[in-house]
Amino acid sequence: MHHRTAIWVLVGMAVVAWGGVLVFTRFVPPATPFAFLVLFLMLGIALISTFSPVAYAIGNWLFGTRRRKTTIRSAIRQGVLLTIAVLLNLFFRAADSWNLLMAVVVFVVVIVIEVLILARKR
Repeated sequence: MHHRTAIWVLVGMAVVAWGGVLVFTRFVPPATPFAFLVLFLMLGIALISTFSPVAYAIGNWLFGTRRRKTTIRSAIRQGVLLTIAVLLNLFFRAADSWNLLMAVVVFVVVIVIEVLILARKR
């Protein structure tokens, strides 16, 4: 699959996933653990398919003229890491255990994981 095709597939998935999140939150009250699980899964798919094209575009903009080209695989990995950070913060907020320090720790852990992955590649 070419890069451009993969980006358009991700954008289409993002539109469908965000529509699903909107419809689900409109008609299903998140009162049960199963409803929360479904909401977090749908939100995860929507965020991954939104963050990945953005990460690809930013990576190409920053590193477009250098040796290192941004790949779809690395953009999806970065989208997944950002999604994990957002979903963890939302989970902690829903569990009434969120604070600013927790948010900073989650984002620092995500940044460290990304740096370790990039360091291992070289």
